[in-house]
Amino acid sequence: MDSWTTFPISQAPAMRELITNPLLFRVILSMLSSNALVSASSHQTEQGRKRSPSEDLAAHARKKQMLATPPPHRQRQTSHSQLPGISTNVVSTSLPESVCNHQVFAATVLYSVLQHMDHWPIELMKVFAEDAFGPRTWVDNEQCQDLVSNLQMSLCPDASDEAIDAASSVIADEAESYFSSLISGSERTESSPKSLPPSRVVISSQKRTPSAKEVRTQSMQTEAMDDSASSSSGEEEVLESAVREVGTITHPYHDVHSSGILNKLLRRSPSSNRRIRSRYLGHNLDLAYEAISDALTDRLSSKAKQNSRLLQALPGFLCIPRIRCLSSRHLEKWLQSPALAGLARHLLAQIARNLANEDPPLPDDVEVIDNVLKMKLKANQFSMHVENIALIATRLPTKAVAKQIFLYCLAGETTNGGYVVMDPSPDHLEILRSVYTIFDSDLAAQSLASAMLALASHSTQYLSRSMRLVVNALGDRYDGFTFTQSIIKSKTGVSINMLNESAQLIFQCAMLVGLGNGLEDKLASKMLTLRKAMLQWCVTELGRTYYDKILKEERSRCNSSYDGTGVVVTGPGRAVFDSYLDGSSRDEIGQDDTIPEFIKKVRCLLFLNSASSNELAEFSGHEFDAEESECINFCCRYSYAVDDELLNIVLESPNISPSTAIAIIENLILGCSSAQENISISSGVIWKVYELSEYVPQLHSNVCKEDLKLPRLAHPCLWWRVTAIALVVCSLSSHVGITMWKEHPTLRALIKMTTSQKYRFPTADCDDVQKEVVRLEEAKVREKEAKIAELLFAPPSPKPSKTDDPKATPHRPPDFRHGLRTSARQQEKKDRIFALEQERKAAAIHAEQMKLRRHLKVLQKSIMIWEPVQCPRKPPKESVDMLLSINETFNMAEKFRSSIEPDFLLQTIGDGRSAIERAYDWLIPIISLHPEIIHRLQPSATCFLLLRAYGAEAGKSNRELIGLSSPLLSHVTKCLGGEFGERHSLLALELLLTDIADENADRRRCSRKVLQQAIPNNFGLCGWMRQLKFATNAKSVVPLTIAYVCRALAYERGKVLSVFILYLHEYKKFLIEHELEDRKFNYIGSLCALISTRPLPPHQMLQHQATTTANATSMTWKSATHNNTVSTTLQRGAKTY
Repeated sequence: MDSWTTFPISQAPAMRELITNPLLFRVILSMLSSNALVSASSHQTEQGRKRSPSEDLAAHARKKQMLATPPPHRQRQTSHSQLPGISTNVVSTSLPESVCNHQVFAATVLYSVLQHMDHWPIELMKVFAEDAFGPRTWVDNEQCQDLVSNLQMSLCPDASDEAIDAASSVIADEAESYFSSLISGSERTESSPKSLPPSRVVISSQKRTPSAKEVRTQSMQTEAMDDSASSSSGEEEVLESAVREVGTITHPYHDVHSSGILNKLLRRSPSSNRRIRSRYLGHNLDLAYEAISDALTDRLSSKAKQNSRLLQALPGFLCIPRIRCLSSRHLEKWLQSPALAGLARHLLAQIARNLANEDPPLPDDVEVIDNVLKMKLKANQFSMHVENIALIATRLPTKAVAKQIFLYCLAGETTNGGYVVMDPSPDHLEILRSVYTIFDSDLAAQSLASAMLALASHSTQYLSRSMRLVVNALGDRYDGFTFTQSIIKSKTGVSINMLNESAQLIFQCAMLVGLGNGLEDKLASKMLTLRKAMLQWCVTELGRTYYDKILKEERSRCNSSYDGTGVVVTGPGRAVFDSYLDGSSRDEIGQDDTIPEFIKKVRCLLFLNSASSNELAEFSGHEFDAEESECINFCCRYSYAVDDELLNIVLESPNISPSTAIAIIENLILGCSSAQENISISSGVIWKVYELSEYVPQLHSNVCKEDLKLPRLAHPCLWWRVTAIALVVCSLSSHVGITMWKEHPTLRALIKMTTSQKYRFPTADCDDVQKEVVRLEEAKVREKEAKIAELLFAPPSPKPSKTDDPKATPHRPPDFRHGLRTSARQQEKKDRIFALEQERKAAAIHAEQMKLRRHLKVLQKSIMIWEPVQCPRKPPKESVDMLLSINETFNMAEKFRSSIEPDFLLQTIGDGRSAIERAYDWLIPIISLHPEIIHRLQPSATCFLLLRAYGAEAGKSNRELIGLSSPLLSHVTKCLGGEFGERHSLLALELLLTDIADENADRRRCSRKVLQQAIPNNFGLCGWMRQLKFATNAKSVVPLTIAYVCRALAYERGKVLSVFILYLHEYKKFLIEHELEDRKFNYIGSLCALISTRPLPPHQMLQHQATTTANATSMTWKSATHNNTVSTTLQRGAKTY
């Protein structure tokens, strides 16, 4: 404020007079008017000039009638002029040159005075606009350019001019009030002056002429109010009195000539050093815009011919929203005129470029866009029309503008504020396609959804047909996922009556995702995101509607199986083991309740039904054509993915019951049966799903929960349905399977049952000891559950009756007294009656106890201990059919068997020969169907199966194994060769050597056959023993072989015995050479022991095998000289021979 200076207005009396004298200011201003003298009160009110730009034409007509030229007998002319430089003859000629001179004079005078002010009067902008839109007599005059340039700059001020401080804003308001009062200086008169031609300056009054006394009184009051306005010239006083006598004019302010107000108006701001700048700021600029809009309204409503000069002038005023709006109303007429079409096209483009980029758009701009869209032009102008609509979209890339354009393209024309809905025409589709590519893809999809919702009152069939035309027109540009998500977001919170229509609309929009999508690698993730939004809408909106009905039905089922005599208010309900995963009973689940009605809608919206299903046809209400069926089936192919977020939407919803949530999850999992890669669920979500099965007993108010000390309970039907879901997830997701195998004993048992297809409890892999342990643990848990059921549901024990005689015995009536004389016959009768009564009471008590026991047994089946990590639970009989059907639906057995990490098959088989023997019966069919499984088996299992294949027993299993002998032998060969590691090699060899030393001759024969074929050699009978010396792990293999062959000496005879003795001799040398001699192995001792225990076989061997006899004699003789024990043994053997 310190940098501001005040213009010395006191040094320029003429300038001061112009901005303080109302009559003079109006006269000068009227000289610029193209129509008539500016009226004193034609456009202003007491509070200032405020006029709505939308004033109707009738008001203008009335205003013009009021400003008409008065009759000649009421017109008076002044004989003297109080304005310097103006002739006293104010009635000038009507020559154009004279008019132009007057306008140049007025423009020069006004600019000379107003150039020192930052804020100009609104009426000056009004006369500028009138001349610009009209004859342009002084607007285009070079001598008036100083004034015109400032007014033009004020039309569109720059940012520096628009940013004004509070002090400037206050000064601007004061300036507007001052000039408004100055222009309407005759407002306090009892009549309004009428307009005169521009060449005549006359002030008149419609009422009587005031008397001389009244004139003098008014003059004295004026002189007393402002002494500075008095003139020393008597001539001027006479003229002033004459003027007041004619017009009875008073100043707008009592202190109008005071220096305070003028100093504020003439105070120079820091921007005053610019000669051309904006003179209308803040609220004054809005008033200036209104004045310009009024001028254009008068021009358009006049009978003057619309000429090219108006169209040439309008682009300069298009920064004003109201000017754009008024111009757009006449664009169609101007474009159809051959003479104005060129200028109109330029004007249309300029209107589009000058639209204000605001969100939401200005009301005037909204009308502009609407007027442009509705124009009906010639065919050769259509491309220009589309270009300008696209230019509007580029200028205003907002959702509101996009919706307005799309709504017009979809609905067509409007009538009585509503849309005439029809199929989009090719021209409308062309406009929509051109505009759609301009907007951001997300914004375009959301705006298109908003436009569709505006037409949602019409049938969904129409919407589907229209949307298909739109999607086909857009092609790859259409983003159906964002579009459908916008529809879903808009349909959140709708009324219950609109739910069905909303669900069908969402389905129809989501169905069109199948059109215009070519990148199938991204469709799965996008479809999953869309299904999450749809599922969220289902559990929120549909769930909120069906929740009370479902809850009421569940409570009625709970009360039907419980009489309420226990400590709980309501029972857990009857256990029903029906699951949507069970394909055999899926269509029969809960036909009498509300859950299927809700689930059907969820299945339809999530595209879990094909286009040919009855559920989908019932949901949509019409049959689908070929194109719709193709779209639905396309969406179904990509609607089977399930992840944690999708399940959490169901788990976290408060609008659905636990049973409903489990039903939804079952349907989601059911869709994953076709492809294993569709599921991405973690084990943490599985544990959260288990929480849905929890049963929280509602106790009576007089029962304390802490006193009962109840564990966490569950509904068995829900618990086992969740377990079935977890079992399916384990078959589809290996990482979940690994976790659940370790942490969930019951699920581990079910995986074993499913893999082996032996549904028995305990599982088939358990030995007798393990089976007994599992049975005992299960019995303990069931006993605990029985006690909990009795605690919760059993009625309180009845109190003893007062009528019961405590002295009564089973053989004596209660009224028996000693000393009473009764006959034996009477006493016998009494005893008999009493015994019968006791038996009847005992029978009644027993019957009541049995009834209570049966009731508790039924209720016990309705509860169970929730803890999943407890001991393995035996599946109820009612759930076995469900598990079998689920296995068939998902082919879980094959999935578990084909799993490698983890290898459920090997874990089900177990380790050791005994485990393989227990798994033999169910393992053979699996290997027969899938021979490739052989290479995954443990070496011991493969060796055992090969031994069985070479066995002597006849049977179907052996015949199946004979065909598998080749792959089994190949695997055993690899194992013995060390291909799978030394550990597996030793395990396989140990199992075969175990049969070598078995007392069963068939086992020994099969084992020798397997070893002979599995260990390639060219050494004849039992050549595998010699070949083992050359194995890479011979140092480990040879000692192991020696141990089992030494045992086999007790059972073999003939050639086999001879070969064993021979190779044992070689093994002895091998041990000596490699310094591996084992003290436990004594070749001579073993031979002597054999001769001592079985003298006949060695005798026969020595007689027929010369080499063996020579080696044995040589080794024995050498040892005999050093060992008396060996000598004694030989002597004993000689006696035997």
